Amino acid sequence: MPRQHHAASAHAADHARYKDGADGCFVAKTILSPVRWWNDHRMGYFAAFLFDGTAWAPADSDEIEVPESEHWMHLDIHDSDLTFVSYRPVGAGTGVCYLGFTPRTYFDEPTASAPTDVQRECAALADWWAGWRGGATDAERTAMAERLRPYLAEDEEQPEIDPDEEDDEDDEDADVFVEVKTDRFIAALELPPFRNLDPA
Repeated sequence: MPRQHHAASAHAADHARYKDGADGCFVAKTILSPVRWWNDHRMGYFAAFLFDGTAWAPADSDEIEVPESEHWMHLDIHDSDLTFVSYRPVGAGTGVCYLGFTPRTYFDEPTASAPTDVQRECAALADWWAGWRGGATDAERTAMAERLRPYLAEDEEQPEIDPDEEDDEDDEDADVFVEVKTDRFIAALELPPFRNLDPA
């Protein structure tokens, strides 16, 4: 069971902030992160990182500074329990998925996040991966979607972990510490590692 948290505000939807561009059009400059509030007593690992299509950099938890590249990904790790993953382009997905828990399950609050369709997000992430690497066959996209599925959280209560019943310490760490699962998710996507960076 996750530690109990009380949200200070409702889940922040994915809204864009705009300012005038040089041609008078509105140009998106920042996007609000899916999570904008934290528990006052931080016990686990908190960090945010942005992948601009080439490399990771420490990032803000509240706002995503949209890079110029077409393909980017933002990770927001909350208390070693939950990672918010935002990605663009969204393709057939929503542009948001979760590792560890979904917010509606973690906070025991149905309004904390929209219902999650893991199969849809895995397919969208596979398309994201194919676009980032410059192409992939249908079979490769299907294989990538299947590879990512175990990492994405669904809208259901997660089983409690009993360390005494775990034979594989590495698997236990991935279940207990979402930053470990996030490391493996990023490796599965064939992206460079991010946790050698200092959090923002």
